[in-house]
Amino acid sequence: MTTAHKYYAFFVFFLFLNSIFIATEARPFNVMETRSAVDHGGCGGFFDGLSLGAIKQSGPSPGDGHKFTQQQILGGIKQSGPSPGDGNKFTQQHTLGGIKQSGPSPGDGHKFTQQHTLGGIKQSGPSPGDGHKFTQQHTLGGIKQSGPSPGDGNKFTQQTLGGIKDSGPSPGDGNKFTQQQTFGGIKNSGPSPPGQGHGYVNGVHQ
Repeated sequence: MTTAHKYYAFFVFFLFLNSIFIATEARPFNVMETRSAVDHGGCGGFFDGLSLGAIKQSGPSPGDGHKFTQQQILGGIKQSGPSPGDGNKFTQQHTLGGIKQSGPSPGDGHKFTQQHTLGGIKQSGPSPGDGHKFTQQHTLGGIKQSGPSPGDGNKFTQQTLGGIKDSGPSPGDGNKFTQQQTFGGIKNSGPSPPGQGHGYVNGVHQ
């Protein structure tokens, strides 16, 4: 027998033993009645002894379901009726400072009674009309009394701009090319010779 056949036979035998162990451990033996193997043939009697006898003969539940018999645990909630209807109210007026019996506001709004805190703003009238002015002329560097500018404006001396102030027009030659060899005779070139264009004669490009 080859090695593969030996491994296969051992694996089948292991599965058979494993099924027997699972059957004996998972289900208790039926101690009430065990039928013989003659009635079912083969190994039927062995599996009949592994039935769940208690579950087979169990009837329906008594119908009470989950209920609480000790009302003291729930504090009388089972027999409680509706709420008295008062809702959540505050009986201690001192805690809320008389808000329960308060009427509408007197209409004064939010006002400041201590004038010293606001520095006399409560009794201040309109502004004198002077606006924002600067009384310290030294801070602004004499700008308050400064007159108009002398009129010279911003000018540039000739040394700063390098004589551009006295420069005249350009000599008039413009931009020209003196070396015709650089452009390969383009300066003196005339029109191109009459061209024949692109023509197709019998499908042959000429």
